[in-house]
Amino acid sequence: MLAHGRTAGPGGHQAACQNPALLCHSGAHHPEMTPSGTASSAPRDVAVFGLDADSEEEVPLVSFTFDVGEGPTQTFLLKNNHSRAFRYIKVLVKSNWGHPRYTCLYRVQVHGKVVKTEDVEPQSH
Repeated sequence: MLAHGRTAGPGGHQAACQNPALLCHSGAHHPEMTPSGTASSAPRDVAVFGLDADSEEEVPLVSFTFDVGEGPTQTFLLKNNHSRAFRYIKVLVKSNWGHPRYTCLYRVQVHGKVVKTEDVEPQSH
């Protein structure tokens, strides 16, 4: 469901969904073993936010711990039930499993129900 993304530096990575969606799950993927034979570069603590079209307001959707012992692909339910659709998301990797220089995240997925653009409620500021 994600299209093009852009890096936001230490503030996270932002990506656009192909269509606005009411989101219900988020998933992350990291191979069980990297070419170096370790999982130290795997993400550990991750947060996912929904963003308004102007990207000024960040709405927390889910925070999770990626457990390297649970397999390479993991899915997490959004803890808060949001009634608004988002076209943009932000993924913030807060920590990894020990690599001092970088974190590898091979795929992030969001799952939900696509909504028509005219059904998206305008956001008040």
